[in-house]
Amino acid sequence: MQQQDQQGNGQDPQGFERVKEAAHKAEQAAEQTLQMAQQIYSQATEAALSAAEQQLEELQGQIKQARQKTEDLKQELQDTKQQQ
Repeated sequence: MQQQDQQGNGQDPQGFERVKEAAHKAEQAAEQTLQMAQQIYSQATEAALSAAEQQLEELQGQIKQARQKTEDLKQELQDTKQQQ
């Protein structure tokens, strides 16, 4: 009967240790989850940055080609005017 009273009052040392251990495991799992989330965020950020840099390089190449085409067309226009 006395054991029942102790368990009923929340004074079970073994139960307390089990709860304490479970809380510790939950804390460790939360820390691991946070670390994984940070790694995933870092990798995603790096991938997005890499993709953005690649797009920027492609756009810079297109701009360079467009400028060259503009210069070529200007030259062609001048040549045509001189022939007339």
